[in-house]
Amino acid sequence: MLDKSKVGVFGALMIMCATSGAMAAPTCGQPYTVQPGDSLSIISYQMDGAAANWRAIYDFGTNRNVVGENPSNLLIGQVLQMPPCGQTTTRSISASLAQRTSLTSAPTPKRSARALPIDIVTGSGYAPHTEEDWHARGMLTEVVEAAFAASDLPNTVEITFINDWWSHLNRLLPTNKYAMTFPWIQPNCADVSLLPEDMQIRCSYEFSDPLYVDAIRMYAANSSDRNITSFTGLLGKNICRPKGWSTHHLAERGLIGEKTITLLQPASLEDCFTMLERGEVDFVSGEHFSSETTLAKLGLDGLVSDIRGLVHPATLHLLAHRDNPEAAYVWLEQFNIGLDRIKASGEWQRIVDDHIARFREKLTEHQSSQ
Repeated sequence: MLDKSKVGVFGALMIMCATSGAMAAPTCGQPYTVQPGDSLSIISYQMDGAAANWRAIYDFGTNRNVVGENPSNLLIGQVLQMPPCGQTTTRSISASLAQRTSLTSAPTPKRSARALPIDIVTGSGYAPHTEEDWHARGMLTEVVEAAFAASDLPNTVEITFINDWWSHLNRLLPTNKYAMTFPWIQPNCADVSLLPEDMQIRCSYEFSDPLYVDAIRMYAANSSDRNITSFTGLLGKNICRPKGWSTHHLAERGLIGEKTITLLQPASLEDCFTMLERGEVDFVSGEHFSSETTLAKLGLDGLVSDIRGLVHPATLHLLAHRDNPEAAYVWLEQFNIGLDRIKASGEWQRIVDDHIARFREKLTEHQSSQ
């Protein structure tokens, strides 16, 4: 079976087009009957080779009334009128890809009242990355908003916080409640069978370019045996990692399975460190910033610390489900263009530096108050 993660934007769209079962390709200026597997971006690609022009089809004539307020919810048998030849004026993916070779500052984006907002879901408890009560609702929230603003999309962005993280990938995006979610770590999907079940679902998603590189560390009580120099030293140990958090860094090292480690997955990182304090687990696996915050909150920052050398780099991404081609192959590509632009202009670095400084200041204040 062809792995769609190995092909480009157009390759993925061509695969979907080939399997859509359409009896006839759409033709400009003519009515077209929606076929199984169709989406507006696929229809647009079949018609003029530019999936990004789907908005011109949606806005043409009475098509918006036929489709409804959600442009992703096409129904088999709906009849759409294709715009006259030359009237699909939205910027094409090929033009967007070409522009990525020139990292110039983006022009002020033109926002259209007719463009539906892009609905994105994230969650709190991941400061400084995402936290509803944090400045700008978190560092990566600000990065995502800035990158979309720097893209060529006419859509605004609406970010909702839902703290049931696992529901984002397991329910909300697959049912099209939201178009995208962040920030998630990308596993190695070359052989899905090697991944734990809770990580396999991520291989159904398209990932943006990295938003930020975090570090997953292993934490232990300072009073415990800390003479571990490699991940193989964790064999036979009890390790805590919150439910819904990535475990691929353990799986890739052969630590998940029979006679390896005992993995405990409570609801939160705070639960993990509480279990560590009680002696119920040997180690906690946690991202660097989140762990520092939680240890300070629990007053354990002088009693628990990370094991030097046991660190795994974790790139954080914006995700879109492949069953939503507008999001996965149009919006995500435009987001990457905007991300390139804010990195080239220095805005990305400014955002990151500002939030890390705020994080350090808050952490120092909290430690001083203990």
